Amino acid sequence: MRLRVFCILLLGSFWLLVISGIAKAESEEQPQRISIAISGGASKGAYEAGLNWGFLKIMRDISKADSVLGGRYRPFEPASFAGASAGGINTLLSGLTWCTLPESEGGLANRIDDNIFRDAWLMPDVNSLLPPKARSPQYLSDDAVLSRRDLVNTARGLLNGTPPRSEEAAAYLSV
Repeated sequence: MRLRVFCILLLGSFWLLVISGIAKAESEEQPQRISIAISGGASKGAYEAGLNWGFLKIMRDISKADSVLGGRYRPFEPASFAGASAGGINTLLSGLTWCTLPESEGGLANRIDDNIFRDAWLMPDVNSLLPPKARSPQYLSDDAVLSRRDLVNTARGLLNGTPPRSEEAAAYLSV
């Protein structure tokens, strides 16, 4: 009787090891899912936009990297983006960047000198965000203290595939 119980336990343990090995091999093929939280803070959003762009670029390119010592890189995949205030804008831009086709396949431009993060953060300037006159045409009908016009124009341009650029931003980008 004891021998029979021992054999059953041994056989059961063997199958558990086999099944766990198969499950582990399958899980190593899956990308590592991560969530990204982006803080707010007005002008800090412009800084974080560049950081987010670089982070997403690395996450996409890591699977193309050479292996180290015969190993493999496990690809990363964002599970979610979250943010507040300026971080909320960067959250939308991050999701849009991750979900679009590569530029070579007709997607949005995604180079260090031409990407949606730069377009969204270089377009507005202080004079258009906070016009000097309360009745300025820069304000949209439902704006509060700050004007959203440049941000709305940039979003519309992204939907049309040609984000507008202010003269200052165009001059800065051409340098």
